[in-house]
Amino acid sequence: MKKVLLAIPAFNEEKNIGLVLNDLLASDKEFDILVINDGSKDRTESIVRKMGVDIVNLPFNLGYGSALQTGYKYAVLKNYDYLITYDADYQHRAEDLNTVYDMLIEDKYDIILGSRFLNKDIKPDFLKRIAYLLFKNLVFILTKKKITDPTSGFQGLNRKAFSFYSKMDNYSPDFPDADILIMVLWAGYRIKEVPIGVRKRPTGTSMHNGIKPLIYFVKVFLSILIIIFRNRIMGRRKK
Repeated sequence: MKKVLLAIPAFNEEKNIGLVLNDLLASDKEFDILVINDGSKDRTESIVRKMGVDIVNLPFNLGYGSALQTGYKYAVLKNYDYLITYDADYQHRAEDLNTVYDMLIEDKYDIILGSRFLNKDIKPDFLKRIAYLLFKNLVFILTKKKITDPTSGFQGLNRKAFSFYSKMDNYSPDFPDADILIMVLWAGYRIKEVPIGVRKRPTGTSMHNGIKPLIYFVKVFLSILIIIFRNRIMGRRKK
């Protein structure tokens, strides 16, 4: 079996991380698991260590994107063949790892996106729906690629893709979503969506709660503008 790392960014997830790890450890896939503890102030670290799972502690809360990039750097350093990102809030389902992994190892695509919307399995609130719709349409307008779930945290990447993401300036420290997809599609990376299910978050607060979707939208939109400007200036956009 090829070396596969399951990277889980976590920030103050003491009430969910045990459920997530129990679910994964009981699955039939022999992946290595790494939790990236993004400056949590609760018992996230102690729970992970008690369960015998590898953990990297960031010195303070650097942001979701920075936590993920730590996982990419770790995968490069440890010479993994594939990496799968997985959220720490217990919304993802371990049984969907088979769907993502099986498509990934076919080596027809560089990035496999687990889409919550191909199964119509999620009904986000109004602000989130607006953000999803706008970014989905922006990705299509700029790349001619239809992506139903540009904000998915359940992704499979081959070594080429996670090595690219591991490099400075190739990944957003905050919300790496539609902006990053546009960048890698322009760079010629092959992306495929597969359907996944999703649970309701059992406890805790989402990073997109309250007015945070508005902040998220502004940051990602500005990042998209920067990527457009940078690619046009450097002449890197593929015709």
